[in-house]
Amino acid sequence: TPIPSSSDSATVATATVASTSFSTQVGGSGGGTTGVPGQPEVPAIGEFEQQQHLEQAKSAACAENVDNMAEQRRNQGKRLRYGEIVQLRHQFTGKYIHVNTNQTSQCDKNNML
Repeated sequence: TPIPSSSDSATVATATVASTSFSTQVGGSGGGTTGVPGQPEVPAIGEFEQQQHLEQAKSAACAENVDNMAEQRRNQGKRLRYGEIVQLRHQFTGKYIHVNTNQTSQCDKNNML
């Protein structure tokens, strides 16, 4: 067998590392671990999709919060006109109230005084 030069052995080592990391990310053991000591745990496919959805939801909520704050600053001090969309912000929690004009409100008997 021919002895590989230093560049050939580096290529072989790189290919081995790349194929190992690819197999643990895509297939792995399927249980959410790589099984290799010292390597980080790779989440199972279902967990990974859930994590992606969670990150997307967090980024969408952050973008909506930024838009709400910009809308508050833009409308602060202006007079209110009939038919204009209004955002109400709860003072203590900092959350905004959503208003749907196409539906009537659902009354909760427990909240009525």
